[in-house]
Amino acid sequence: MSTVVGIAQNQHDSCLSVVQDGVPKVHVELERVLRKKRATFSSAQQAVSLLAWTLRHHEIREVDAIAVVRHMVEPENKKMLQLLHAAHPKAELMWFEHLDCHAALAAASGAEESVSIALDGGGDRRVRTGAANGVVETWLNGRPVEGRILTTGELSIDGRAWSVLSHALFRDEHAAGKVMGMAAFGRDEDRARDAIDRMIDRALLWRYDDDGLKTLSNEVEAETFQHGANMAFALQTRFTEAMVEFVGVVTPPGARVVLTGGCALNVVTNSAIALLPEARGGVWVPPCPGDKGISLGAALRGAAALGDRIAPLGSPFLVSRVVSS
Repeated sequence: MSTVVGIAQNQHDSCLSVVQDGVPKVHVELERVLRKKRATFSSAQQAVSLLAWTLRHHEIREVDAIAVVRHMVEPENKKMLQLLHAAHPKAELMWFEHLDCHAALAAASGAEESVSIALDGGGDRRVRTGAANGVVETWLNGRPVEGRILTTGELSIDGRAWSVLSHALFRDEHAAGKVMGMAAFGRDEDRARDAIDRMIDRALLWRYDDDGLKTLSNEVEAETFQHGANMAFALQTRFTEAMVEFVGVVTPPGARVVLTGGCALNVVTNSAIALLPEARGGVWVPPCPGDKGISLGAALRGAAALGDRIAPLGSPFLVSRVVSS
C-alpha cells in the first residue's frame, strides 16, 4: 500500500491531505484547526508540524511520497522541502503547479474519461499576460493524458474579475460569493455592462498587487445598491456565457466535465454548463474545488504518478475525527 501526502502552503487556505493506495483518506483545512477564515501556514515549520500530528492521529507510520503544491514564494518552497525531507528521508518528494493540482481532482470523479477545467484567479506563475488563469486536462481511468495551460484568447475571464468587483462592493477581494448572491437582485443595464466589460479586459492583465486592485476597483465603484447589483448581474452573465462557450469547445464526446478551482464554486454557471449537449457525460464539481482542497489534488496526482489506481471520492467528510479532536 502506498501512502501519498499532499500539502499546500498557499497564500490563503492552507491544507494537507493523505491518499492511501489511491483512496482519499484524510483532508485537513488549516482554517478548521485554527478557527480562522482563510488561514495560511505562518511558516514551513508549522506545516510540517501539522503533518506530523495528522500522521500520528491516523496511525500512519510510513510515507512513500510527499506532493507539495508549488508556492508563489520560492524561498518558502525550498524551506518546506528541506524540512519535509528531514522528517521523511525515505519519501519521494514531488511538487506540482497550482492549477495542475486543482485539475487533478478529476482523478476522483469516478469517470472513465473526463475533461478537467481548472479556473482560478491567481496562484500559478505560468499564466501568460492577458490569458485566463486556467488549465484544461484530459483524464482517462484516473490518469492524466493531456493537459495545457490556457492561451491568450481562449477564455476572456477568470477569478480576477470576481476579486475586483468583490473588493469594489465589499472591500474584500475574497467575497466573490456575496457578489454572486447580489447578482440575483440585478438587472440588465447598459452602463453596468459597459463598466464590467472594461474591467474584465483589464483584470486579465492584473497580477494581484494591491495598487492594481485598488485602481480596478475604483473604476467599478457602485453608486447605489442597485447599481452594484446590476454590475454583479453583468459579471455573472458574462462569466456564464464565456464558460458555456468554452466548455462546449473543449469537451470530448461522452466525457464527464469536471470543474475545479475557485471559479467552480459558481452554481449558476455550473447549472448552465450541465444543460449543454456536450455535457451529456455529466458534470462533477468536487466538494472542495477551490484552494481549500488543492492539497488533495496534489496527493491524487502524486498517487497517479506512482501507478496507483485512483478510487472515486465517496463521502466528502474525510476529517471528522481530526476536527472533533
